[in-house]
Amino acid sequence: MFDDDGKTQPAFTPEAGRTVNQYRILAKIGAGGMGEVYLAEDTKLDRSVALKFLPLSLAVDPTLRARFTREAKAVASLHHPNIVHVYEVGEHRKRPYIAMEHVDGAPLQDILAKGPIALPTALAYLEALAGAVEEAHRSGVVHRDIKPGNIVVDSSDRPKLLDFGLAVLPRDEAITKTGTTLGTVGYMAPEQARGEAVDQRSDLFSLGVVLYEMVTGQQPFRAETEVATLERVLHREQDPLARFRAEVPAGVEQIVAKLLQKDPALRYQTAADLAADIKRERRSSEGSIHSAAMSAAGAPDVSGDSATPAKKRPAWIVPAALLGALAIAAFVFKPWDRVPAPIVSEADASQGRLVILDFQNLGGVEGNENLGTIVSSLLVTDLSESHFLQIVSRQRLFEVARSLGHDPDSPIDHGLSEEIARKVGGRWMLSGTILQTEPNLVLTSQISDVGSGSVASSQRVTGEAGEGVFTVVDKLTRAVKSDLALPSGADSEDDPAVALITTNSPEAYNHFIKGRDYFSRFFKAEATEEFERAIEIDSTFAAAYLLLSVVKNSERRTEEASEYLRHAVRHIDKASWRERLLIQSSVLEQRGQMDSALTKLLEITDRTPDDPDAWYILAVTAGRGHPNFIKWNRRAIEADSSLAPAYNQLAYAYMEDERFEEANEMIRRYIALQPGDPNPYDSQGDIFAAQGKLEEAKAAYQKAYEIKPDFLYFSRYKLGVINVLLGDDDEALRLFRELADGDDAEERSIGRRGVIETHLYRGRFEAAEEMLLTEIADAEASDRYRVLLLRNQTLAYLYSVLDQHEKALEAIERATALFEEHSLGDFEWVHEAATWIACRADREDIAEREIRKLEDIEERRVGDAESFPTNLYAARANLAMERGQDDEVVRWTRLVLDRFADTFSLYYHGRALRLAGQTSQAIDVLTRCDRFVNEEILTAFPLNSFGTYELGLAYEDADRRDDAIAAYEKFLGIWRDAEYETAEMKDAAARLAVLKPGS
Repeated sequence: MFDDDGKTQPAFTPEAGRTVNQYRILAKIGAGGMGEVYLAEDTKLDRSVALKFLPLSLAVDPTLRARFTREAKAVASLHHPNIVHVYEVGEHRKRPYIAMEHVDGAPLQDILAKGPIALPTALAYLEALAGAVEEAHRSGVVHRDIKPGNIVVDSSDRPKLLDFGLAVLPRDEAITKTGTTLGTVGYMAPEQARGEAVDQRSDLFSLGVVLYEMVTGQQPFRAETEVATLERVLHREQDPLARFRAEVPAGVEQIVAKLLQKDPALRYQTAADLAADIKRERRSSEGSIHSAAMSAAGAPDVSGDSATPAKKRPAWIVPAALLGALAIAAFVFKPWDRVPAPIVSEADASQGRLVILDFQNLGGVEGNENLGTIVSSLLVTDLSESHFLQIVSRQRLFEVARSLGHDPDSPIDHGLSEEIARKVGGRWMLSGTILQTEPNLVLTSQISDVGSGSVASSQRVTGEAGEGVFTVVDKLTRAVKSDLALPSGADSEDDPAVALITTNSPEAYNHFIKGRDYFSRFFKAEATEEFERAIEIDSTFAAAYLLLSVVKNSERRTEEASEYLRHAVRHIDKASWRERLLIQSSVLEQRGQMDSALTKLLEITDRTPDDPDAWYILAVTAGRGHPNFIKWNRRAIEADSSLAPAYNQLAYAYMEDERFEEANEMIRRYIALQPGDPNPYDSQGDIFAAQGKLEEAKAAYQKAYEIKPDFLYFSRYKLGVINVLLGDDDEALRLFRELADGDDAEERSIGRRGVIETHLYRGRFEAAEEMLLTEIADAEASDRYRVLLLRNQTLAYLYSVLDQHEKALEAIERATALFEEHSLGDFEWVHEAATWIACRADREDIAEREIRKLEDIEERRVGDAESFPTNLYAARANLAMERGQDDEVVRWTRLVLDRFADTFSLYYHGRALRLAGQTSQAIDVLTRCDRFVNEEILTAFPLNSFGTYELGLAYEDADRRDDAIAAYEKFLGIWRDAEYETAEMKDAAARLAVLKPGS
């Protein structure tokens, strides 16, 4: 913003009492080489701000003015609890300024002037600061001047980082000229001191200096002069922390040593890696640092558990979500080149699709039976490092083979392989043999033209003494690329040894392949066992950790998933280019930064535009609510019409849009491609259920169950749900109890949940309460906090329905406390549930408190266009409904329903429309609610029956007597075994008696 053209007024001099736009200056509070800082009042928003002005001596330099403004704007886009927020960037009479958050606290520099701080506090501060730095680095902002003077600790004991990218001018221009060494002597990294290019690792060096100073009270490289200090930064090692504090744990010494490595390649590569190590170190001495942990609660975990944006309710079609996970499994060992941008055109790339078959092992050595699979998979990985080739994954070959009736446990013969190659659009097909394994490995291969069937070239490589399979595969890769006559640009591509981007253990790799193949068929227990054996052999196997994280996420075991993902991040240097993007995207997704996560995946589609897996994983990561979900799945099918999971995803997308004819067609195609697998039939059951075709749904679930009785737990649980809805509670309870008596802890929990939900759905409240209390006691004894939260929430709903409001409030209070105390970030909707409970208890004060908590969560959430505060909107709707603000209720519930169509959102919006007098629209929405069926329908107590009651009321409002009677009879029939007559039941029975005398 500009007051004039700068020609008619002298340069502005800030001082107390003067005004800059809406800011009234109160006092000068600081000054430095890059700015003068004033406390000011924002007269429009009635808040204190800090105004920072570029000094007059620098404001006359156009380059510095432009840099000041450009970098300030970059920082203004950052939103993190440990970064001082920039509100505005402007200029007033030739003086550029920044309006930023004013922090009531003390600079860390002043705190350290009194001596070192407690070790737990130092670690808590640094973990928080690492989270702030990670957020900046993801946005492309490198601080370049991290030091205690640019860190302020607020009144809540939370450290905040200042001046991102702004404090860049040195104090001594004789040593550091503009554009060379920007930073503060003693805190800058060696490469920064030499005037070389800096990146995120330079900031991590500075964080190491800050940590060293917090722990010891000393700067590690400080000398009498700045020149001498620079010499120490460049050439001297720091003294051990233990020299100053004997009690410092070895783990902290190791963290500092890694941060202060002279070579950037030997430091932590990301702030997320640093945060993970600090968190682990803090946990190792948790008892002594608990209070410090609470003080720096703004620091996000690398897994993002505390910042994950929860959907309104748990994901309701788990197999569909799992298919997204399976796409990663297919994706992981088809990595692509590390070169920043492709040289080849899209057309050239599409002409190079290569199908690689399993090698035939003619060596005949016992124990090497899977060597052919290992060789082909390694070759896929190695060749995929080229931008000029597209390699069809092994998983894709077997998916197509299964669609052609091939036994997945048998090898693919040559005749079938040619048909598969044509179906996946391959240009070349590579087959090979292992002629000898001992003493030297000998591989041969031949490349055939898929169109003509003619052999284009053949290769033979022999390993030297001591060379293993990884080295020999690297040789074969070079021979194949040479014979394919790739464009000249391929010669300059990076060609890392395959062992450097996978594992150096054939045994670990073999377990990984087995696990990946199991996972592609939804056999998660078997997949987990193989992946775990892989990492037991090679604890640095990044891809195995990534897929273990994916498996656990698909099972909703988010804590385990986060731990495995942390390991993948820690070993990300031993991953291919594509795997790195997948790992980074997974971290961003868990932190709730969906836009950033998708951007990582779009890098892959940009470079491999004809790769079906790339488009598919992009679609399922975005989710069915994303406007491009259908488009991206269709793009995947255009690239490969045999991509079965994409049809499954499209079926669900069309189902949610109530385009049932198209949904049914997609499922038919899915079944045709994988007729012998259970999941297509499980998905078909979901599609039928959504259409209200319960008998057809039951038959489909039964088919999936018969194909594989231990197919996850989904089909059995869904069979139970359908039987409840069909009125066969005995069969439903048998299925649920079968799950509850199983070996797997997750299945047992799901089975017991099904029994509880059946009792609640029928109004058998005493049995439900008894089981809930038992479950809660068991969960408390075993520290299963997520189960504990869910069961307390269900208990709260039960007590609320029974009009035992004090008990309901106590139970929901326990649930919200669990969410807050144990960072259960994906359960934030518990606060929305609390508003519903509070409003039924006429406790608006509690509802307001819970809404404020949700608002705080949104404030802390990293800015992201994909973030959608569904829970907050629903909570506001609950309170507005309690206050009779019908228009507000309609507004908020409309926003929720537009995002998620489920029992909850349909009920809320339908009831809101009815109360607002919009009867026709209310009937439409409540009819959808009444007919809505998915696997979570029983979980939606009590709204899974209240929606039917509300529909009866709407029909009465519309004078549709017979329809109202039918709705009330259905509602009362659902709760036919009720041990307590709720207010809704009493009202429905009274209305029915009037509408249908004698009923």
